[in-house]
Amino acid sequence: MTDSLGTIRSYDDLLAALRARVVGLGTNYDAVDVVAGFTVTYTSKLLAPLHVRTLSPMAFDALLGTLGLELIVAENTKAIKKVRDRLAHRKMAASMLTADAHKPIIIKISKRRMKRLSTLAAKARRKIPRRKRASIASKAARARWHKPKLIEIAPAPSYPG
Repeated sequence: MTDSLGTIRSYDDLLAALRARVVGLGTNYDAVDVVAGFTVTYTSKLLAPLHVRTLSPMAFDALLGTLGLELIVAENTKAIKKVRDRLAHRKMAASMLTADAHKPIIIKISKRRMKRLSTLAAKARRKIPRRKRASIASKAARARWHKPKLIEIAPAPSYPG
């Protein structure tokens, strides 16, 4: 049986519970970094109140394991009463909710079909002249690497009175 250490209703609640667990274990963030396999000071960035870094799935799993925690999802009956009427009903079968329903689709294309598709792509490229393609590519590169110009902001005028 697991003991309940708190109720979490938001991301900030989760971070507060994780911070409290570190204190409850009598350890510090540096020790958690070492055990979880994080770089130095990563835990302090993850658990900072100002959201310096957010929990990625990998970091979330590592923190739960390091702190000896597991999450149990429970329905909040007060909250569900407020929104139940506004929720649309799902038309999907219950079998679609399992992980088996999301298997990747594998499309088999013959070599002959692949060659035809690559020929079509090459023809589409030839419709735009080489210089025009080069111009488009260089504009795109400039747009990607463009740094905004620094502007000077003048102080607001002060009015007597």
